[in-house]
Amino acid sequence: NQDQNLQDNREIYEYGLFALLFNMFSILSCLIAGFILKESTFSIQLMLVYLPIRMLLGGFHCKTPTRCYICFVSSFSLLIFLHQHILLDNLNIFLFSILASSFHLPSDFNLSLMPL
Repeated sequence: NQDQNLQDNREIYEYGLFALLFNMFSILSCLIAGFILKESTFSIQLMLVYLPIRMLLGGFHCKTPTRCYICFVSSFSLLIFLHQHILLDNLNIFLFSILASSFHLPSDFNLSLMPL
């Protein structure tokens, strides 16, 4: 029984480590995208607003980490693009972040039909 508990805890630690590294990689990718687009300061500000909203509101959940990464980096890059070309002010960015991070699909939507 103690061996089973040890094995259960190991799986929890492995998942936690994976989640930590995956999230760090995703955040770093977004910050690099901001640097490449010459929007480093805006990227940091956006990350400070976007991540807490995304964590608190939940939103769209992908079936694989790859899809999650693509959705997260794409939505973040879209916000940078909108900032560059529409010159969003801070209030609009906050509101758009809420909208982007709380996007929900119907529960019967089958993401596995999407090629990725």
